[in-house]
Amino acid sequence: MAWTMYLGCQQREYFITRGIDLNLDDRGQVDVTDSAIDYNGTPLAYHLTGTYDAASTSLSAQINWTFTGSTSVRRDTFTANLASGDTGDVAMTQVLRTGCEAQIRLVRRQ
Repeated sequence: MAWTMYLGCQQREYFITRGIDLNLDDRGQVDVTDSAIDYNGTPLAYHLTGTYDAASTSLSAQINWTFTGSTSVRRDTFTANLASGDTGDVAMTQVLRTGCEAQIRLVRRQ
């Protein structure tokens, strides 16, 4: 199923907008790898992995980040309810801390 993923710092514009396909079968696996440019112009790479649970209509996932020219790594986790087709902004929890508090939003495309 086609969705749009938005990522960014809380209280700021999104710096990542990307189309993704989510497997919404009973316990569908999600795996997205891509690159982007951070707010300050730094290239970064990210890898989102997670599992969709049809019973709760929730995606539980983590995002691992690396930044060009830096030894810093970052990991965020989140759980988002996909039932309505628009999660709204979901605050993520930083497991490995680097930078701002982040948020994700997932919107189903028609």
